[in-house]
Amino acid sequence: MNAKPPAKKIIWLLFFFMLSNAAFSQPNDCARFKNGKFLISDPNAGGNTMIERKGDYQIESNAGLKLIIQLKVHWLNNCSYELRFDKFIRNENNIDIPKTTMLVKITETGSKGYVQETTSPAYNGIYRSTVTIIN
Repeated sequence: MNAKPPAKKIIWLLFFFMLSNAAFSQPNDCARFKNGKFLISDPNAGGNTMIERKGDYQIESNAGLKLIIQLKVHWLNNCSYELRFDKFIRNENNIDIPKTTMLVKITETGSKGYVQETTSPAYNGIYRSTVTIIN
Protein backbone atom coordinates (compact mmCIF):
# COMPACT_ATOMS: atom_id res chain seq x y z
CA MET A 1 0.00 0.00 0.00
CA ASN A 2 1.41 3.34 -1.10
CA ALA A 3 0.50 6.09 1.33
CA LYS A 4 1.09 9.67 0.25
CA PRO A 5 3.23 11.71 2.57
CA PRO A 6 1.12 14.00 4.83
CA ALA A 7 2.60 17.15 3.23
CA LYS A 8 1.23 16.18 -0.19
CA LYS A 9 -2.23 15.58 1.29
CA ILE A 10 -2.15 18.97 2.97
CA ILE A 11 -1.10 20.69 -0.26
CA TRP A 12 -3.93 18.98 -2.18
CA LEU A 13 -6.47 19.92 0.52
CA LEU A 14 -5.27 23.54 0.46
CA PHE A 15 -5.47 23.59 -3.34
CA PHE A 16 -9.05 22.31 -3.36
CA PHE A 17 -10.03 24.69 -0.54
CA MET A 18 -8.62 27.69 -2.43
CA LEU A 19 -10.26 26.58 -5.67
CA SER A 20 -13.69 26.17 -4.07
CA ASN A 21 -13.29 29.43 -2.14
CA ALA A 22 -12.48 31.29 -5.36
CA ALA A 23 -15.49 29.77 -7.10
CA PHE A 24 -17.95 30.67 -4.36
CA SER A 25 -16.67 34.11 -3.41
CA GLN A 26 -17.03 35.92 -6.70
CA PRO A 27 -17.79 39.62 -6.23
CA ASN A 28 -21.39 40.72 -6.73
CA ASP A 29 -22.08 42.31 -10.09
CA CYS A 30 -23.99 45.33 -8.79
CA ALA A 31 -23.22 47.76 -11.62
CA ARG A 32 -26.22 46.48 -13.59
CA PHE A 33 -28.54 47.69 -10.80
CA LYS A 34 -27.42 51.32 -10.84
CA ASN A 35 -30.16 52.22 -13.34
CA GLY A 36 -33.43 50.52 -14.15
CA LYS A 37 -36.88 49.58 -12.92
CA PHE A 38 -37.35 47.33 -9.92
CA LEU A 39 -40.03 45.92 -7.62
CA ILE A 40 -40.08 45.21 -3.89
CA SER A 41 -43.08 43.16 -2.82
CA ASP A 42 -43.70 43.36 0.93
CA PRO A 43 -47.19 43.20 2.45
CA ASN A 44 -45.78 44.63 5.71
CA ALA A 45 -44.60 47.75 3.88
CA GLY A 46 -47.79 48.60 2.00
CA GLY A 47 -47.59 45.98 -0.75
CA ASN A 48 -45.66 46.55 -3.94
CA THR A 49 -43.14 49.36 -4.22
CA MET A 50 -42.04 50.23 -7.74
CA ILE A 51 -38.57 51.75 -8.04
CA GLU A 52 -37.14 53.63 -10.98
CA ARG A 53 -33.47 54.48 -10.56
CA LYS A 54 -31.77 56.73 -13.07
CA GLY A 55 -28.53 58.60 -12.49
CA ASP A 56 -28.55 60.43 -9.17
CA TYR A 57 -32.26 59.93 -8.46
CA GLN A 58 -34.63 57.15 -7.50
CA ILE A 59 -38.43 57.41 -7.62
CA GLU A 60 -40.39 55.02 -5.42
CA SER A 61 -44.14 54.59 -5.83
CA ASN A 62 -46.51 52.56 -3.71
CA ALA A 63 -50.15 52.49 -4.87
CA GLY A 64 -51.37 50.96 -1.60
CA LEU A 65 -49.91 53.84 0.39
CA LYS A 66 -50.81 56.40 -2.32
CA LEU A 67 -47.24 57.57 -2.11
CA ILE A 68 -44.62 58.59 -4.66
CA ILE A 69 -41.30 60.00 -3.47
CA GLN A 70 -38.07 61.07 -5.08
CA LEU A 71 -34.80 60.13 -3.40
CA LYS A 72 -31.25 61.26 -4.10
CA VAL A 73 -28.87 58.34 -4.76
CA HIS A 74 -25.17 58.44 -3.90
CA TRP A 75 -23.17 55.28 -4.70
CA LEU A 76 -20.45 54.61 -2.11
CA ASN A 77 -18.93 51.63 -3.91
CA ASN A 78 -19.98 48.92 -6.36
CA CYS A 79 -22.65 47.41 -4.08
CA SER A 80 -23.53 50.08 -1.50
CA TYR A 81 -25.35 53.38 -1.81
CA GLU A 82 -27.04 56.05 0.25
CA LEU A 83 -30.59 57.27 -0.25
CA ARG A 84 -31.72 60.68 0.98
CA PHE A 85 -35.30 61.96 0.75
CA ASP A 86 -35.59 64.71 -1.89
CA LYS A 87 -39.29 65.45 -2.35
CA PHE A 88 -42.85 64.17 -2.39
CA ILE A 89 -44.45 63.69 -5.78
CA ARG A 90 -47.66 62.27 -4.27
CA ASN A 91 -48.59 61.82 -0.62
CA GLU A 92 -52.36 61.49 -0.24
CA ASN A 93 -52.10 59.91 3.22
CA ASN A 94 -49.69 62.58 4.54
CA ILE A 95 -47.08 59.99 5.48
CA ASP A 96 -44.16 61.48 7.40
CA ILE A 97 -40.87 60.47 5.78
CA PRO A 98 -37.75 60.94 7.96
CA LYS A 99 -35.31 63.33 6.31
CA THR A 100 -32.36 61.09 7.12
CA THR A 101 -29.94 59.04 5.05
CA MET A 102 -30.54 55.33 4.48
CA LEU A 103 -27.64 53.03 3.76
CA VAL A 104 -28.40 50.24 1.27
CA LYS A 105 -26.07 47.27 0.80
CA ILE A 106 -26.63 44.77 -2.00
CA THR A 107 -25.71 41.46 -0.39
CA GLU A 108 -26.72 38.93 -3.06
CA THR A 109 -27.22 39.18 -6.80
CA GLY A 110 -28.95 36.97 -9.31
CA SER A 111 -30.31 37.00 -12.83
CA LYS A 112 -33.73 38.28 -11.70
CA GLY A 113 -32.60 40.86 -9.14
CA TYR A 114 -30.85 41.21 -5.82
CA VAL A 115 -31.19 41.12 -2.05
CA GLN A 116 -30.53 44.31 -0.13
CA GLU A 117 -30.10 45.28 3.50
CA THR A 118 -31.19 48.80 4.45
CA THR A 119 -30.27 50.62 7.63
CA SER A 120 -31.12 54.09 8.86
CA PRO A 121 -30.60 56.12 12.05
CA ALA A 122 -34.39 56.68 12.04
CA TYR A 123 -35.15 52.95 12.47
CA ASN A 124 -33.76 50.14 14.61
CA GLY A 125 -32.39 47.06 12.92
CA ILE A 126 -31.84 46.00 9.33
CA TYR A 127 -34.60 45.83 6.72
CA ARG A 128 -33.81 42.96 4.35
CA SER A 129 -35.72 42.82 1.07
CA THR A 130 -35.66 41.10 -2.29
CA VAL A 131 -35.61 43.44 -5.28
CA THR A 132 -36.79 42.12 -8.65
CA ILE A 133 -35.83 43.61 -12.00
CA ILE A 134 -38.84 44.61 -14.11
CA ASN A 135 -38.79 45.50 -17.79
